Amino acid sequence: MLGRTISRNTIPGRRKTRGLCVVAIVSAVAVVAGLAALWVVRTRRAEEPLPVGIPMQITSGVGWEGEPAMSPGGTRVAYVSDESGNDDVYVADVLGGRVLQLTTDPGMDFAPTWFPDGSAVAFVSDRTGTRSVWKVGQFGGGATMLLKDAEYPAVSPDGTRIAFSRSDCSGGLRVWVAPLDDPSHAMMLTMSKHGLWDHIGAAWSPDGRTLSYSAHASLWTVSAEGSAPRRLTRNRKGGSGSAWSSDGRYIYFDSWRDGTLALWRVPSRGGKPQRLTQGTGWESEPSVSVDGSRLAYSTGNPGSGVVLVDLDTGQQTAIGRMRLLLLASLSPDGGRMVFMSQRWDRRSELAEQLLDGGVPSGPPRRLTDQEGNASHPFYSPDGRWIAYYLVNKERRDIWVVPTGGGQPFQFTDDPGQDVHPAWSPDGSMLAFISERAGTRDVWAAPVREGKPAGEPRRLTDGSTSAISPVWSPDGSEIAFVGSADNLNEVWLVPSDGGAPARQLTDGVDAARIRWDAATGMILASATCGEERRSLWAVSPETGKAELFEPAVVFGTERAYGLFDLSQEGRLLVFSQENLSGDVWVSEGPPGTY
Repeated sequence: MLGRTISRNTIPGRRKTRGLCVVAIVSAVAVVAGLAALWVVRTRRAEEPLPVGIPMQITSGVGWEGEPAMSPGGTRVAYVSDESGNDDVYVADVLGGRVLQLTTDPGMDFAPTWFPDGSAVAFVSDRTGTRSVWKVGQFGGGATMLLKDAEYPAVSPDGTRIAFSRSDCSGGLRVWVAPLDDPSHAMMLTMSKHGLWDHIGAAWSPDGRTLSYSAHASLWTVSAEGSAPRRLTRNRKGGSGSAWSSDGRYIYFDSWRDGTLALWRVPSRGGKPQRLTQGTGWESEPSVSVDGSRLAYSTGNPGSGVVLVDLDTGQQTAIGRMRLLLLASLSPDGGRMVFMSQRWDRRSELAEQLLDGGVPSGPPRRLTDQEGNASHPFYSPDGRWIAYYLVNKERRDIWVVPTGGGQPFQFTDDPGQDVHPAWSPDGSMLAFISERAGTRDVWAAPVREGKPAGEPRRLTDGSTSAISPVWSPDGSEIAFVGSADNLNEVWLVPSDGGAPARQLTDGVDAARIRWDAATGMILASATCGEERRSLWAVSPETGKAELFEPAVVFGTERAYGLFDLSQEGRLLVFSQENLSGDVWVSEGPPGTY
């Protein structure tokens, strides 16, 4: 009986175990099948064809029209134009009709974005001397300030919050969010480690829970509640705009890839970017209607070139387009010029051009062949070396290469970003801008035969964000462009660090500077209250600025103002910018974008 009982008890137990095994196997198969199905769905989604719409040109002015913002209903586009001789916000109907100018203030108005009910437009203006976010009704009228010291606004889909960019203690722009009914309670969402340099162009997901934003070399997303940001793309190479698809599955963005600026999209959860437009006209700044039927974007034509000026004769020689030739620097004797070039590769490399009588002689010669992008070259006073910085992934370090080519040497090696090298008059020191202390400061380090010869010293204290350092002819001071309260002025600091930096100018809005050894004046590409950027001569004693002669005009106040002067003061090279562009809208059925 006992044996039979055990037998009877054992058999059901075995049957139960076998049943569990069968259930487990079936469950496992179901899980595997589910995962496989999920993988197939995701793969199919990743391989979904790109949306195709019918493009329509919305604007056709002779100047620049860009930064489009599609209205929530998709029937109107707000954009920026310099048609009046000043950057103002306009609104155009997608299907044609009268264009309405929303702002008329002499200040620069830009970066428009709609409120979700379409009743008003938020934008950025420097009309009070500091870039701030303002609001104007959909039909124009008086504007009111929403946020002081803020840029690149974006109103949440439910209209309760506003995202924007504002500087942190380092001087770099970060993404913030604040309730619209009490903007003083703002929360910073990003830090310097969450993307290289400025964080701009925040855009809300359709559900209002997530923001995308642009850093220098990547596209990121961050929770509107403040969790850690996540990087979506790498090696973006510029671009500032992004827009979510109507279903939130994709993010459209602009990026300089494959040798041109075009629109791309990437899954909002991460994945491989896909190119959407051809980049024949520098397409950028995407904006999507709420129903996904329309995608607005801008097309641009750089219309720019690099010009050599013989200051003795006044002769000017155009020597290249900016897409292929940037940031030119002249050798001390004016016999050579080094510049960034994409002539041989899609990377930016250094090339050297021989000059004869102030004009190019023969083809340019390639100087560097490194992973990454070379930028801001600067000849040593004896003409033997060229300092520059190299952008490689998330790093920026100072390098030195022999004139004529050869093995480059890495001069700085710090996780902080090091840029804008400048030689001392005797060639024994290199000044540069570094973020290694948490703020953007002027540093200097000894150099010998192109290599570091000692530890760098910090010369400024972080009270102003610094760029573009240059040494005085006697080596006792370093001038730089300092940004405080969104104003770019010329500052001076003793090269031995023996005293704090002092502000030299007031109201010049400088972009780049050089110290003219021949006249003792500091040359600055500046606006000085005008609506264009020109070359000005600044007294290092009084800070008074006068227009340089012969007149050099870089372009509008948006121009980069890049230039250099040979040491003997005879040759000047500068970038002349005449940007033009239009707003386009691509249309399809709802849900296309």
